[in-house]
Amino acid sequence: MNIDPTNLTVYQNAMQQLRNLLNQSCDNAAGTDAANKLNGLANDVDGILTTLNQAGIAANTAQLLAIQPNVAAVNTKIAAVQAQLNNLVKDIGLAGQIAGVMDKAVQLAGKVFVA
Repeated sequence: MNIDPTNLTVYQNAMQQLRNLLNQSCDNAAGTDAANKLNGLANDVDGILTTLNQAGIAANTAQLLAIQPNVAAVNTKIAAVQAQLNNLVKDIGLAGQIAGVMDKAVQLAGKVFVA
């Protein structure tokens, strides 16, 4: 497993945008269960961001490699939520925006955490 730091900042920005949109979507959720699912994913994304926001992380390959399993797990959750997004978020425009950022985040994760 290799780390490509050139896309790390772009990935971090996409994850930040995804977290913000997920937090916003909780207000537009189609019920309590939907809000809980969206909030849970936002918390998972926040966990990755907490690590990525540490000073010097781009130069700490060992620490980046250590979060790779978490990134993979969150990518799986992103895909599961994305498949249900139109049923979870009442605002179709917001759902589309979230789906686009989800795609971007997953694609960038594949570029940062290179096999």
